[in-house]
Amino acid sequence: MNDSGSHSNKKDHILHMLLSSTSWRTKLISGLVVSYFILLGGYITSSWLFSISTLIIVLVAPGFLCLAHTDYDPALKIILIPVISLLLATLTSFIFPIAEITGLSNSPLHTGLILVALGLPLGVGVSVAVIKDEPPQIPKIPSYSLYALVPILLGALGASIQTYTGSVWQNYLIIVILCAYFVVFYYRTGSDLESIFYIYGIALGILFSRVLVSPYVIGADIQLSTHVIEEMMRTGSWEPWRGGHRSLPSITVVPILLQSISNIPIDYVLKIVYSGLFALTPVGIYILGRMRLDRTDSFAAAGIFIVYLTFFRVVPGKQHISQLFLVTLLIIWCSNEDSTQNNILVLLLASGVILSHYGVSFILIGNLFGSYILAHLLFHRDIGFSFISIFSVSTVGWYLYGAGGGKVAGVVTAILSSIQSVLVSGSQSRTGASVASSSTYLMKQLNLLLFIILLLLIGIGILFILYNLFQRQSVFSLRFDLLSIGFWGLVCVSMFMSGHLGIDRALDISLLVLAPVALFGYRTLLDQAPRNTIQVGKVVPIAFVVILFLFTSGIAYEASPRPASSAVNLHEDPNSIVYSHSDYSAAKWLFENKGQNSMIYADQYSQYIFIRIDGTHLSYMTPLSWKGASWIKQPSGSSYVFIRNSAVSSKSPPGVIQSKVSQSTFSMYESTYSKVYSSNEANVFINSTEHDT
Repeated sequence: MNDSGSHSNKKDHILHMLLSSTSWRTKLISGLVVSYFILLGGYITSSWLFSISTLIIVLVAPGFLCLAHTDYDPALKIILIPVISLLLATLTSFIFPIAEITGLSNSPLHTGLILVALGLPLGVGVSVAVIKDEPPQIPKIPSYSLYALVPILLGALGASIQTYTGSVWQNYLIIVILCAYFVVFYYRTGSDLESIFYIYGIALGILFSRVLVSPYVIGADIQLSTHVIEEMMRTGSWEPWRGGHRSLPSITVVPILLQSISNIPIDYVLKIVYSGLFALTPVGIYILGRMRLDRTDSFAAAGIFIVYLTFFRVVPGKQHISQLFLVTLLIIWCSNEDSTQNNILVLLLASGVILSHYGVSFILIGNLFGSYILAHLLFHRDIGFSFISIFSVSTVGWYLYGAGGGKVAGVVTAILSSIQSVLVSGSQSRTGASVASSSTYLMKQLNLLLFIILLLLIGIGILFILYNLFQRQSVFSLRFDLLSIGFWGLVCVSMFMSGHLGIDRALDISLLVLAPVALFGYRTLLDQAPRNTIQVGKVVPIAFVVILFLFTSGIAYEASPRPASSAVNLHEDPNSIVYSHSDYSAAKWLFENKGQNSMIYADQYSQYIFIRIDGTHLSYMTPLSWKGASWIKQPSGSSYVFIRNSAVSSKSPPGVIQSKVSQSTFSMYESTYSKVYSSNEANVFINSTEHDT
């Protein structure tokens, strides 16, 4: 009787498990079907509810389903989920050139293939969850995440007020509040999960405070990316073999897919959605730092990256998204845990780096091979030759054959031209040396001093890492330590050679690894100090972050005679690569009405608006002055002069210096040439008695 009862209970238990398993699988597949209908609704209708829902489905659901069964730390999953979702959308976008090559459609981006491309990642996620036979558990959102919303809302509010009213006083207050948030969250950190919520909130708040001050994208490279995106939207075709930005689907094709199913204007997809993605990068730096540092030092390391000017100066573009993929790749690869799961993830993330930015990809190749050689010499260890080889071959193969081949030659040419320039003239622009020599007034010298301190701390950290490596010991992890030496080498080379990268971008890319190294260097020094200074020393990292932010945000420069032109949220009419409706209207009018052989003269910043309109082949565009020259080119023949009011400065000397047109020169244009177009913020003059349009 007992055996029979036991056997019956066992059968009931198995039946219960099967029914339970069937239940969650049914719910999962039902959810997949509902998600497809939501994507369809977003594709054919315009509704804010569909906009939010479709973005969550595309940028969260696939990654969540793929990672639900894994044992990764919850803090790591916060960054992995949207990154994997973005990566899957990037990879499935190759369905469009395949459809075009096979003759399925001449304009696949105008067809329902968009729903297929976005539906495939969902199918992959559901398949992974079903195969693993584990029902995905939706985590609870912690209450402290609400604190992270405050800086995000503040940054967006301040920029929005400026956009619609022109007022900027609130942005001064918001920057001060954001500084206070740095300090409060620095001391409040109770867990890694809590820390990354705070880091993300501050990062996105600072990004929003800049990128939302205009209804259009802000920055130089992003103008060309947006031009390519809009051209692809018009033609419905993606042709990666044409090279350039077209070979980077993560920042050209994926925005089109997101725009198609959310009906959010493409500028705001880039300004809001891509800012939201890029703000995860300092979260990755925090996680990297935690391999060695405590929570507060890791928080400060992430803070250094956030307050570095290139983080928030422009709308996130190709380099920024590649940095997001790279920092996630480094977290997995530098853990030294070569499981099958990690190896697959590393290869996938590496493809994201390749398909986002050629410069970061080739820099990583150099660092990986350098790290491999050092590991072999010092430890006689293989740190991953298979991965390094696959990544290198894939990068060169993509940019040599799949993307037109121009980028590979461009890298070689940039390196050779930099070497030649240094050997011939002994100097180059955009190097560390040129930046130091141009720091001629107090505020710029103080700013330079802060970066010298940062570089010294990094150098000290590298010295201790080298010392430990020669002792056959690692500091963070062997792979991380070796890579940090390579990135430090990149920064050192950029002191004297730009290679079309510049010290600003070289440091920006390298800080992914070197920001934690700087804190390690500082902590190592502090450990040697007397005990009574250690407590005071704990305040220094966050104080350094706040002071640096006061300079990079532009507030410190407001106290000097030369305000920072990059501080677009502190000036009512900023003279930078930020444009208004009136600016675009004037530029479009001029482009559409100019004569076929007419030239357009414009200042440095105003030229980029025509890249958004017409791409890079601006044979008709001539600068009003050469960079750094205080003389002006006199328009000749049938030509136009395009000047924004923001470029006119009453404090500038006569002529045109870079992006500034003196008031006397502007008055000369008004009295000498005919004004054929004028708006509230832009003017077009013609050097001809007759219009040739």
